[in-house]
Amino acid sequence: MRQDMRILSGTWSYAVSRLLNFMLRLLRNTAINLDNSIFPKERVFNPPGNSVPADTDPLCKVVACPDLAVVNFTTITNQTGTKDQDTITYACITGYELTSGSLTRQCMYDKTWSGSIPVCEVVACPPLAVVNFTTTTAQTGTNYQDTITYACIAGYELTSGSLTRQCMADQTWVEVFQSATGTNYQDTITYACITGYELTSGSLTLQCMANQTWSGSLPVCEVSACPDLAAVNFTSITIQTGTNYQDTITYACITGYELTSEIVACRGLAEVKFARITAQTGTNYQDTITYACIKGYKPTYGSRLTRTCKADGTWNNHPPFCRKMSESFLGAASVQQHWYRSNRYHSMKEARGLSHSSGILYYQLSILGNFKCPVNGSLQESSSSGFTPLFKNTF
Repeated sequence: MRQDMRILSGTWSYAVSRLLNFMLRLLRNTAINLDNSIFPKERVFNPPGNSVPADTDPLCKVVACPDLAVVNFTTITNQTGTKDQDTITYACITGYELTSGSLTRQCMYDKTWSGSIPVCEVVACPPLAVVNFTTTTAQTGTNYQDTITYACIAGYELTSGSLTRQCMADQTWVEVFQSATGTNYQDTITYACITGYELTSGSLTLQCMANQTWSGSLPVCEVSACPDLAAVNFTSITIQTGTNYQDTITYACITGYELTSEIVACRGLAEVKFARITAQTGTNYQDTITYACIKGYKPTYGSRLTRTCKADGTWNNHPPFCRKMSESFLGAASVQQHWYRSNRYHSMKEARGLSHSSGILYYQLSILGNFKCPVNGSLQESSSSGFTPLFKNTF
């Protein structure tokens, strides 16, 4: 038995030894780097430049439209930006007008601009009618700033007006007044803008030079423009033709105001008898005044205790009318009602069980006296005084 145990023990020792030797050879043959192979370093993920990690929230930004190219013969009057819903507004320069395209464009959600590029072209003046007894000596054209020059025919002379006219931005021809000493070397020619026009560029005086050219450039006179007017309180603009020479602007006072530049005021109110004023905001347009009848008086039917100042300077409603309460309907508190039957007065509670056929209703007024109501319900004074009926009352 002991020998068997030694054999078994030797067998296990041999097996364990063989296993350890196998593992050591395996480690040596594969040359495993324990730092890098058994526990490899963390892998680094290098995503593409336009990728977003999976755990990142989506990021949205507003759409932007490309910048627009410069548009000939225009100026930009307003631009809010180049992003979605932003707008850009153009205006044709002086002497040019829109012939196609859009003066206002908007950035759209698809990164494009609405409308189309505005096209501004030089304005043209209409042909001039023939001028009697003149000939045309020079004409540069019929567009903006072009000129035409006349000369009186033989035997005629200029008595009024100007021999030179110029095409303006509003497509009209205007006279250009000038004086000249001649057309030779050092001679001069002087212009003057007509009434309502002012010099915007060029020279009013030109001189003939040695190289047979005129110094400076032709004068450009454009219609004078007035500055914008400040807002006028309590008015509205009904008509405005523009802000240039001879343009007009028309105002109207708003409701409740008149041309005196002051708010409409209502005339004074007469004193209301047996009434007092409980509230008053003033005497101008839309102001109110409120009355109350004094003690012992009350307003008649239909009386309005509040009046309002109207736009035409009058008060609405009629003045209230207050009268003594004893003069009003006999159902007032001063009336005491009794039934008269068998020469006795009964209270109203007792009277409910009675009929007209069994008695007569008496009204005993503390001021006016005694009245009775017979079966037919017609009020009259008792037989002792002989008064006529006043009104009917039935129960």
